[in-house]
Amino acid sequence: MLVGQQLGPFLIEKELGAGAMGAVYRGKDFGTGQVVAFEVMAPPQEESRLA
Repeated sequence: MLVGQQLGPFLIEKELGAGAMGAVYRGKDFGTGQVVAFEVMAPPQEESRLA
């Protein structure tokens, strides 16, 4: 969980939702003070292969 951490110019304030593709967070831009939402993509998963 990234809440409370800094990601680039953003402070991550709250996780809004998560799924297979990643998680969506509410954050604040340090430079402008603007509230933003952004998605952090999950790392790629290897597909299981059948022989």
